[in-house]
Amino acid sequence: GKHQLDKNYESLNTDAVALEEKTDEYNMVVEYINNLHGKHEFGYSLSVIDVFRVQRKGEDAIFEPWKNDHNRQLLWHGSRVTNFMGILSQGLRIAPPEAPVSGYLFGKGVYFANVVSKSANYCRTTRSAPTGLMLLSEVALGKMFEVKGPTYMDKARPGYHSTKCMR
Repeated sequence: GKHQLDKNYESLNTDAVALEEKTDEYNMVVEYINNLHGKHEFGYSLSVIDVFRVQRKGEDAIFEPWKNDHNRQLLWHGSRVTNFMGILSQGLRIAPPEAPVSGYLFGKGVYFANVVSKSANYCRTTRSAPTGLMLLSEVALGKMFEVKGPTYMDKARPGYHSTKCMR
């Protein structure tokens, strides 16, 4: 029969392809990291080990209503390695109502940043476990509610699709 690792990968319902180092797509990701890492601000450096193109099966249909949204950006999402099995199999999800609300500066939602270092902090790497996983995602932002700092919200502002912190 199939190897257990193959069965586990298939259960993710996701296609992940390692990109060759010399491809345009790989180089674009590395360039985004190099151009958007504020190492002076965050006190550490980032290095790329591998880049994967990841596509969740059925995700295109979910985002079909947003295909004509012109306010789309490539943004970073960082999370603990232990969260990635769920992220790959179920997508990025908003925390359930029963989850504690601490740590959500703008309320429960899916958080992205345009500075790779900001998202890298959420990987929770350490000196003894220095490897983290990051997503560079095309995000349809729609109409953005702009705030100057943390503004906790129980739900999205009426008439808006996302919240953008301007600092």
